[in-house]
Amino acid sequence: MKDVAIVTDSSADLSPDTAEALDVHVVPMVTYANEGARPFCTGQGPDVFWADAPGADPRFPVRTAQPTPGDFCRVYRDIVRDAPVSCIISIHPSEQLSATVQSARLAADRITETTVLVIDSQMVGPPAGHAVKEASLAGEDHTGEEIVDFLYSLLSDLRVCVYAAALGELTQLEPEGWWNRLVRGVRRPLRPNIFELNEGEFRPAGRVRDAEEATERLAEFASDSEAGSSRSNFAGIMFAGPEPDPQFTDRVREVVPSSVEAEEFIIGPVLGAHLGRGSMGVFTVAR
Repeated sequence: MKDVAIVTDSSADLSPDTAEALDVHVVPMVTYANEGARPFCTGQGPDVFWADAPGADPRFPVRTAQPTPGDFCRVYRDIVRDAPVSCIISIHPSEQLSATVQSARLAADRITETTVLVIDSQMVGPPAGHAVKEASLAGEDHTGEEIVDFLYSLLSDLRVCVYAAALGELTQLEPEGWWNRLVRGVRRPLRPNIFELNEGEFRPAGRVRDAEEATERLAEFASDSEAGSSRSNFAGIMFAGPEPDPQFTDRVREVVPSSVEAEEFIIGPVLGAHLGRGSMGVFTVAR
């Protein structure tokens, strides 16, 4: 039995099966629709979201909200009640993209039964999910402090690039928060639709004409194995849709070195609803 529990939220885009296999506790976010609010991702994965999402239909849930401190308290207390642990490591999206970290910190201050370490991953979507997975696997043989050190080292080696096919495709509401910052970037003269995630924030990194050109741009990013003085040993291939586009995934797999492990991921609703259906991305991890 693990002595350290790992907690994350829906924005990490872990499928229910993956979360169960890793023994990761996922706190659901809430999706808001015209007809009200309902929890999302308690029994669904990112692929199910896109299979059900009818494009820009305004009746479909259009925005997500972070879990409340009470939501986190319930999960933390359930963990220590069911199987006492030395600490809980709670990993969440960039503070610049979501208030989830603040909710988790408020909840952590209320927990006296064990230590809760809240981590701002400075990531969102599959890159954050990959970090959660690695932290969970490390938990088999390491203490909480060792896992946190490993996690920060891993996160510092993550590089992320995305192509926004249609910013805000699923929302009919006025732009706000970090989506508004992306939209402001798109309104610049160059109208960028390529973004890199740096220091917890998406920053415009160029423009491409279509998905074909985006594929080449992202493949170039993935094949650039130099990350500072280190070489990449993992490539994540991300797609916003019920399943990855084989042309895109095959192209990225063609260009990454054979020594680099590559895995495909579905971009879920938190990131996908802002970038739009058909968006693509890659992330690499340096050794």
